Amino acid sequence: MKPLYLLLACGLLSVQTTQAQLIKKLKEKVNKAVEESIDKKVDKEPKTSEKTTPETREKETVQPDNKSVASTSGPAKSQYKVYSKFDFVPGNTILYYDNFEKDNIGETPEGWMTTNMAEVVEIEGLEGKWATLEPKGGAVNIARSKKQSWGDNFTIEFDIFMEPGMEGQSEQLYIYLGNSGGKMVSDESLLNEINEGDAIELYFGINKKDGTMYELTSYRNVAVGKPGSKTKFSSERDIKVNFLRPLHMSFCVQGKRLRFWMNEKKYLDINSAINPDVIPNLLAFKGHYYTNSKFYVSNIRIAKDVPDTRAEFKDGKIVSNLLFYSGTANMKPESLGALYDISKVIKDASGTVKIVGHTDSDGDDALNMRLSKQRAETVKDLLVKEYGIDASKLTIDGLGETQPVADNKTPEGKAQNRRVEFIFKP
Repeated sequence: MKPLYLLLACGLLSVQTTQAQLIKKLKEKVNKAVEESIDKKVDKEPKTSEKTTPETREKETVQPDNKSVASTSGPAKSQYKVYSKFDFVPGNTILYYDNFEKDNIGETPEGWMTTNMAEVVEIEGLEGKWATLEPKGGAVNIARSKKQSWGDNFTIEFDIFMEPGMEGQSEQLYIYLGNSGGKMVSDESLLNEINEGDAIELYFGINKKDGTMYELTSYRNVAVGKPGSKTKFSSERDIKVNFLRPLHMSFCVQGKRLRFWMNEKKYLDINSAINPDVIPNLLAFKGHYYTNSKFYVSNIRIAKDVPDTRAEFKDGKIVSNLLFYSGTANMKPESLGALYDISKVIKDASGTVKIVGHTDSDGDDALNMRLSKQRAETVKDLLVKEYGIDASKLTIDGLGETQPVADNKTPEGKAQNRRVEFIFKP
């Protein structure tokens, strides 16, 4: 993971001209933290080429001087090794996907609810757009949601990092998986109730000096006035996770069971965390009253129907929404859990397996076709090199945008169409 995070952290050098103060803080404080905390023997990865990407959501960021900024390259082989035992598998059906693609820079994401400010920005060296979360004074941000219910079998993923505020203070961030209590998920009164109603609460204590965590504590909140209004699940101290570098958070809810990962490591696995009467349907972020740092979040993906890979294998086809870096065939390491799960089934398959890549409809048809084949080739290489699958057992193909399974006019539909299929039967 170190080479990837070194590249990402060092890439936080500038944003749009409207974020001039942000540039200065990110340069000074993120670079300082990286110098102190990253092993100086680690080499940087080579920069990616500055080609035009074939998918609109994966276009390079254009800065005011009209110079293209190449998106971050994929991880090196050693980083895949770190994730080789990662067991998070995302849901199959995407309910909500948000990388703020259609939101205007400098404005609050349409449909987000906030008691302070959430502003869309672009950051050089990082993919796409990010929403700033300013949790000063205990401010609350609730991500926009398009579904009143996620069911009781769903996953949540997002990328997040912190820009330090005032020196010498620690920071405290709360993440809630809340329930709207029968209200519409767009009801703004929920902003004042998220930490009082039924919710799963994760508390992150963060050292200001180097961005590392000194505490992670998880609770289940019950509506105020009820017996046992706050039940602690677990608490862990001195966690080796750095909030000054973009990190990937993953949640999985299956019935009463809750699991939580940061990057490749699982930190929670609680069999009785979820109350079946108040299943989460809200994702919210909140700061402590004295918090004055900014946080940045992007690539939010909520999906239901956590797959039963064995059952799909018996049906002859596994559909997986593996994630790749912008405009490249480099797979994101957080997709290794899903690929690892599939690899165990492929090992037991008696015949050959065809790996087929698909894209959404954005961009040039020919480029999409080529990219889909390249991504299928990447998946094959990873199965062979990381999981020991016999290469002769695997064939590849790419169909580009020709076989959509969802509407390409919505972010969720496009995310659903960017997929890799594994065909076990002719």
